[in-house]
Order: sequence, then C-alpha cells, then structure tokens
Amino acid sequence: MSLELLERASPLLIVGLAQPFITELSALGLTLLGAPAELWQSQLIDLTQARGEDLPQTLRGALLELVELSSPFGYEVALALACEQRLSISDVTHLSPEDLALTLYLDHRAVFLNALSLIKSEEPRSFVELHPTQPALLHTHICELRRREMETYLRGWFEARNREGYVELMVSEARDTLHLSVHHALASTTVSVVRGATREELSITPTRRDQITFEPHTGRLSITADQLDEVEVYRRLMGRVLFSDSEYFCVAAQVSCEPLIEDLRAALSPEGVRGLKRVELREVALVAIENPYDELIWRASPLEGAFEWDLGNLLHRDRRLRAIKLALSFEGRALPKLVTLTPPTRLAFDPRTRSQEVRTYLIQRGFLSSAQPSCHMGVRGE
Repeated sequence: MSLELLERASPLLIVGLAQPFITELSALGLTLLGAPAELWQSQLIDLTQARGEDLPQTLRGALLELVELSSPFGYEVALALACEQRLSISDVTHLSPEDLALTLYLDHRAVFLNALSLIKSEEPRSFVELHPTQPALLHTHICELRRREMETYLRGWFEARNREGYVELMVSEARDTLHLSVHHALASTTVSVVRGATREELSITPTRRDQITFEPHTGRLSITADQLDEVEVYRRLMGRVLFSDSEYFCVAAQVSCEPLIEDLRAALSPEGVRGLKRVELREVALVAIENPYDELIWRASPLEGAFEWDLGNLLHRDRRLRAIKLALSFEGRALPKLVTLTPPTRLAFDPRTRSQEVRTYLIQRGFLSSAQPSCHMGVRGE
C-alpha cells in the first residue's frame, strides 16, 4: 500500500515528505542532495520495496497514516475538512487522494491529524446484543459504591493489557433503561510533527467511549466496544453486578446477510427510515464452503451491480457470505455511516449518531433480528 502511494503521488510532495529524513535515508544509500524530484521518488520507491523495514520509524508511521488518509473513506473525510476550513490549496477538489493527503501532512498538520481522528472515530465498532438464558428478577441497582468498584476493576483490567490507567465510568438510570458509559484510554503513541526544518515528537493518548445499555423489561444487554475481549469483560461484569452470575447473559445470534440474497433491491431500499436517503453495498466478503481460509473480498462504491451479476453465481456454487459492508447516507450528513455485518453476532458501526435509525433500518430489512425473551423481567429495589 505504501508503494502505491509513493508511485501515485506528485514527486515534489514526495521530496517534502522525505526531506526531514535526508540524513537517515542517505545512510541507507540514497543519493538525494541536488537530485531532481523524480529521482527522489524512484529511489524512495526502490528502497521501500527492497528494505522497507529499514526506513526510519517515524517515516514508516507517516506512510501508514498517509495510506489511511488516501483510502476512499479517508479521502472523503480529508476533502470535506479541506473545503469546510477553506484551506489555501489550489484546485483542492482536483487533487488525487494521495496528493491531498500529502498536502495536508506537509502544510496543514492540524487538519491532517483531525482527519485521522475522524477516520478512527468512524471505524466500525463491535455492537453485540445479549439475552439471559433464563430471565430473572433484577435485585439490585448500581449505587455509587458499586460504580466505583466497577471502575476500579476495569482500570486494572485495561492496565493488564498495556493500556493507560485512565477509566471513567458514568451511570444513568431511567425507568426502563440502565445506561453505562465507559471512557477509557488506549496505549500512548508518538507522532512526528514537522515545523519548518525541524521535527518534534508528540505523545498522544487516544481514548474510546464504550456504551452499555440494559433494558430490565426485556432482559436485553447491548454493548458497543472496539474489541471482542472488551465486549466479553463487560458481559461478565454486568452479569456479576446485576445478577451475581458472570454467565447470566449469552450472545444472541441475530445478524444475517440473507436479505441481500433474497431480494437485493428491497434490502437496500431506504424507504420507511427517518432521514435515510440512500443505502449502498460497499464490500462483500465470501469464503469457500470447504475452506474457511479461502476468502474473496469485493469492494466498490457501489457494489450492487457486480453483486447481482457475478457474486450471485459464486454464492450458488461453492461460497457463502461471511460479511458485508453497507454505506447509509442520511440527510444533513456529508459522509455516509458505514455499517459492517458479520453473522451471526457482529454488527459494527459508530453508534454516537443516528444509532436508532441504523437499527430501525437493519431490523426492517431483516439484517438484524429483534429477539425478545418469552417473559418480562421485574425490577426490585435494593
């Protein structure tokens, strides 16, 4: 991926990228002083291809970030920010994704970092719903003492996995919903910021906010987090705190890709969902029925035409759908909301906005089943 970026970008921008590392690159055999921009580009491509692991660590990190920002979604975010902030970039809408990413990296570092953070915040997240095998009466609420105990437990759990020790647990209770928000830090990372002819190393500690919602009247526990091990620790913790049973909640198998196969056009229809303008199929992952490691991934924007023509034939032969990615476009929102479905239990999207509308669409089209336990659950005070 880094090679493609170096090949497609403007040679002059490649010079700007490599200039702060000229000493390290010269030690690796590159003859850059006085060389034309095209030679800088070709030598850097050759070095990356032959000895990519020997590149300066900061340069390698910058290349990875540039690749991320020049991806289709990254380009959408970068272009929207550049236009919104009216940056002094000539013909910004005509720049290639690679040139736009490099221009922001070299001349508008704050916008570059902002775009990266937006990409991270829009990345799909694990959304899992759980139900009890045998519904029971809820015999406790989360008081302040119990909240602090949960916070201390999670702090130790994250620290044991090389995360930062910061954890803040917020609890809100309504008549029919118990909501917990877990704000925690990830491992610190170092980024290089170029200021004129000098480079500065900045330490950044990314944070995440996980969401846990429990509905006492249905017994449903909804968890939104980045990693499956985080979902698991929340599942066990909520079962232990509320019902004195770590295994009280179990995963409900309720995510399906079958609506695409049954009726593609109906599955992608935005009708009946408030504010939803358009739904596109962006990505499909297929695996061989006899070999789960034989995976074929198709990406396009949109992908519907290819799905109807070619992928349908593959499905009828020897492959099955492993996962799909949808792009839901809403009124008043410049970028679509990306939703990834991986049956039977993984639903991934950014739940901070339009969460209810996304859920409504998925349930109405049959991608997400709305499982309910056979009996309702009562709530008894502590």
